[in-house]
Amino acid sequence: MVRLPPRLKHSWRNGFIHSTGGTPWKQRLYSSSSSISSGGVAHCEDEGEGELHKYVCVVPYKNDNVLSLEKTYDAKYPHVVSENSIEVESNLKYIYKLLLTSRTVEQIRLLLHNSYCAYENNFINDVRNINWSAYIPFSSVFTEPQINVKTIKSRLFHTCMIKNIILNVIKKQQQVYIEKNGDDNILLKKKKLAPSSLQPLKIHVLFRYNELKISVNISNDLNKRLYIAHKRGTPWKQRLYSSSSSISSGGVAHCEDEGEGELHKYVCVVPYKNDNVLSLEKTYDAKYPHVVSENSIEVESNLKYIYKLLLTSRTVEQIRLLLHNSYCAYENNFINDVRNINWSAYIPFSSVFTEPQINVKTIKSRLFHTCMIKNIILNVIKKQQQVYIEKNGDDNILLKKKKLAPSSLQPLKIHVLFRYNELKISVNISNDLNKRLYIAHKSETSLKSTIIASALFKINIFNYTNGGRDLYFVDPFCNDGSILLEAFSILMTAPCGSPSINYPIVSFPMHSPSTFFEVLNEVNMTPGKFTDRVFLLGLDDSKDHIRLANANLKRLFLTTPRCVNEDDEDDVQVGGSISLSREGVDKSVRSGKGVVGKSGGGGGQSPTISDSAASHFSALCTHELNTLFSSDNPVMSRRIKFMCMDFLKLSSVNENCVIITSIINVDEKKKKKLEKILLRSQILNAFVFAPESYKERTRLKFKLISRFVSDGQNIIFVQLFGQTRRGVHDEMWDG
Repeated sequence: MVRLPPRLKHSWRNGFIHSTGGTPWKQRLYSSSSSISSGGVAHCEDEGEGELHKYVCVVPYKNDNVLSLEKTYDAKYPHVVSENSIEVESNLKYIYKLLLTSRTVEQIRLLLHNSYCAYENNFINDVRNINWSAYIPFSSVFTEPQINVKTIKSRLFHTCMIKNIILNVIKKQQQVYIEKNGDDNILLKKKKLAPSSLQPLKIHVLFRYNELKISVNISNDLNKRLYIAHKRGTPWKQRLYSSSSSISSGGVAHCEDEGEGELHKYVCVVPYKNDNVLSLEKTYDAKYPHVVSENSIEVESNLKYIYKLLLTSRTVEQIRLLLHNSYCAYENNFINDVRNINWSAYIPFSSVFTEPQINVKTIKSRLFHTCMIKNIILNVIKKQQQVYIEKNGDDNILLKKKKLAPSSLQPLKIHVLFRYNELKISVNISNDLNKRLYIAHKSETSLKSTIIASALFKINIFNYTNGGRDLYFVDPFCNDGSILLEAFSILMTAPCGSPSINYPIVSFPMHSPSTFFEVLNEVNMTPGKFTDRVFLLGLDDSKDHIRLANANLKRLFLTTPRCVNEDDEDDVQVGGSISLSREGVDKSVRSGKGVVGKSGGGGGQSPTISDSAASHFSALCTHELNTLFSSDNPVMSRRIKFMCMDFLKLSSVNENCVIITSIINVDEKKKKKLEKILLRSQILNAFVFAPESYKERTRLKFKLISRFVSDGQNIIFVQLFGQTRRGVHDEMWDG
C-alpha cells in the first residue's frame, strides 16, 4: 500500500509556502473545485510533521548527489537524482532543515503536477485542475506571476502559448474568487497585509520529451548568504535590457560606476572551434565563468577583466556585449524583445542619425528573413530616437558633455544570431582585434594574427626557450613576416592593444574611465627582457615579401612601448643589455638604410653577409646561422631577421631549431620538397598551417594540434615528424 500524502494548508509569508495537513496530493494540488466554489483559499488542517509532499531541489552539479554528503541529508526519504536537480518526497520538517542549513541547494520548488502531456487541450485541463488560489492570494489587485518555461524535444514547445494558457486560467480562477468573496482576500485581511507587498509567484514549467512538470518556487535564491553585505551588480538581464524607465525619462541608459564588481555578459569571438586557448594566456581569470561554444567564448565578468582582454589578449578576434538571449520563434516576440532593449545606451540619439550596421545570421530557425529582421531593429531604434528627441531636444546630453560631434562617432555594429530558434543580440565593443599596430603591410595570403597567436600558445612557445642552448625559430615561407613577428611579440610579453585605439566601448555610458586607467596601471605596457639565446629567421624567395616583412619589423620597433632610462632619456631598452636610440631608428626608417638586417628589397647591406653568399648555403647548421645573425647593428639583426633566400635549395637543417610556417598557398611541389628536407634534418620540431586536405596528402607522420577558421576556410595546425607514414616509400617522392 502506497500512502498518498494529504492536503496542504497554505499561507503566504516572506515568499515561503507554509503547508500542513491534508488529503491525497493529487486531489490537494489539482482539484480546486471545492475551494473555488466555497470562495475560500485552499486550506487543510495541520496533521503533524509526517505529511509527505514532492519537492524539486535545484543543484549546481549534474547527475550527482552531493546533498548526501551534508549533515542535513536524511536517507529515509527517497531522493531521485536527475540532471540538475534532486526530487524529494518528504515532510515539511525536512524541507525546513534544507532551507536553513543546506549549502549545496540553489532553490527548492514544490511540485504541483507531473504527467505525460503532448496536446494543448490536455495541458489546459492540467493547468485548470491546479488550485491556484492556494499559492496566489486572489484580490482585486492582481500581481502577475513570473512564469519560466523550458521545453526539450517536446510537441508543445511554444513558450508564449504556454505562458498565456497559465495566465488565462489563473485570471479566470481570480474572477470566480472575487465573485464569491469580494475584492479583499480573507487570509490577507487576517494578517493585515497589502496585496501589493507580496512577492509575485514564480512558476516553473518543464516539458521534457512530452513529460510535463509544473512547480512553484518556495525558497527564492539560496545562493545568497547573509554574511555577504556587498555583492556588486544587479542581474545582467535586468541591467542590460530592461530599459522602460530609461526610455520614459528620456535619459541615456547608464550604469553607475560601482567599481570592478559590475557583471555583464560578453561574447569573445575566437578563431578556433570548441576549445579554450584563451585559458593559456596570462590574462585569463578562472574565477569568471567561461562557456565555450563553436567559435566563441561567453564570459560573465566585470569591466576590469574585459579591459584587460582588450589590451592584452592575442587570441580574441572580437568582444561583444550580449544584450538579449531568449527563445524566439515568432515575429511579435522578436519585436517585443527588440523594444525591451534600451538602444539609447549604445547609440547617442540626436537629430543626426547614424544608421547602425546590422549583421544577421540564422541557423535552422523559424525566423530567417534577414531583411525583415534588420528592418524591425531599425524601426524600433528610430522610434526610440523620436522619443528621446521629444524629451531632450535635438542635441545629445552625453555628447555635449564630451564635446563630440555625432557625425564623428563610429556606427554601432549589431549582431543578431538565430540558432535553432534561440535568439542572441549583441553589440561590438572592440572592433577587429586581429589588427596589430606593428603590421604596416598585410599580405592578402597571410594568416590572421589571432590564429598565429592561438597556435603559438597551443604549443607553449615559452617551453622551447628554457633549454640552455641557442634556439632558432625559422619560417621558410615567411611572406609578410606575420608568424615570426607575432612570436617575437609574445616572447617579449608586449601587449597587442593600446589605450590610443578608439574602442567602441569608450563611447558607451557603461564605460568606466577610472577602471580603464586602473587596468592600464596594472598591465605592463613595456616589453619584458628578451632572452639572449633565442633567434628568429624569416626566409622567402620573393624580394617583395621580404620588403613587406622588413617594413613591418621596423614598425614593430617604432610602436612598441619602451622604458626610458633615468640616466639617458635618448636611449631605450629593447631587450637584454642592448639599447637603441629612438632617433637612430627614425632616421633609418626615413632613409631606408639597413637597421633591420639584410633586406631583399632595398635595405642596407650587412657588413658580414650578402644575399649572394646566403644563397650558396647547402645546409643550415650552426656555422651558417651564426654567420646570418652576426652584424654590426645588434639591436634588430641579433634577434630577428628576414632574408631573401630559397629554403628549398637546402639539403637539410641540423640545429636546435623549430620550423613554423604556413603552406596554405604553397604549391604541391614545394610542399613535397619541404617534407624531403624535414626527413633529412635533425631539428627540435616542425609545425605547419595547412588546408584541411593536407592531412590526407602528406607523406609524413603528423599530429593534429588545432583547427581554425579564417574567412570561411578551414585551417589545421599540425606537427610534422621526420618519418614517413606507413606504406609510403621514398620512391614516391621523385619529381
